Amino acid sequence: MVYLDNAATTRVCPEAAEAAVHMMTECFGNPSTTYKLGREAKAAVDKARGQIAKALGCQPDEVYFTSCGSEGDNWALISGARYMRRRGKHIISSAVEHDAVRKSLDFLEKEGYEITRLQPDGTGAIPLEAVRAALRPFVGEILQTPPMYSAIKVNGQKLYDLARQGREVARKPRMITIFDLTLTQNLGNGQYALRIVCSKGTYIRTLCHDLGQALGCGGCMAALRRTEASNFRIDEAVTLEDVQREGEALLHPTDSLFRQYPAYTIPSTEQERKCLCGNSLRAKLPNGLYRVYGRDGAFLALSEAKDGTLTSKRNFFSV
Repeated sequence: MVYLDNAATTRVCPEAAEAAVHMMTECFGNPSTTYKLGREAKAAVDKARGQIAKALGCQPDEVYFTSCGSEGDNWALISGARYMRRRGKHIISSAVEHDAVRKSLDFLEKEGYEITRLQPDGTGAIPLEAVRAALRPFVGEILQTPPMYSAIKVNGQKLYDLARQGREVARKPRMITIFDLTLTQNLGNGQYALRIVCSKGTYIRTLCHDLGQALGCGGCMAALRRTEASNFRIDEAVTLEDVQREGEALLHPTDSLFRQYPAYTIPSTEQERKCLCGNSLRAKLPNGLYRVYGRDGAFLALSEAKDGTLTSKRNFFSV
């Protein structure tokens, strides 16, 4: 017989079977009690918990034992969904999950969660439209946990230094913004090209990993090409040879850094004097950021308009 259902249940190795028989026949006390047999059982459970924690790279008090896989699925899905509800209430799953997963999702659906069940094709791959559906929950403000291989510091140590030592530490999720996430091409063999417009501090490889988790198939970043940064596009890039040849002639004016914001020219000498003294101005403008120019066209400041008042956020003039 060729057995192909090891994902559901696997033949127990002789060592594990021997240990189980020993616990059930020789060390069967209640580990929550104080008598000798119970203390021996508790010591055995604590030892097992410590061994599992070491293998997983976590703390022993982060390891919980359940009566079966179904209970574990139920606990992980329902408690995880409730804990992460502030991130959104849209859950993506495949349509071929175990009953323990499907019924947990059915329960969450009754609680108001939106469940997308992706149907694999005949080869088991997730089709293009299913991937597009999975992108939606990742658009907007989301919490992202930085990877271990990053320059973020924890207790004064850079994460990548710890990672190179084989250590993993807890990292706090950080709020990032995904402004646009578009599937542009199916490259075949389970590879897809994405166009991502995001805020600073976003880890694209982590986004790919999280998207793979949402699809239930795993995911990693194969390649990354940055096409724009601070409104400077890749088609404006110059070669090192250009820089060596033309030097400062290639420099852009300061206000080009903020060309995504509308321009505002101060209408009077008195208001321009106030601006140069660091004072706020009265201006009938929609709320938002503006490039502020003097009457002679000189770039003076990046300012924020709010409720009819224009306040400088950063000045660019010499006094």
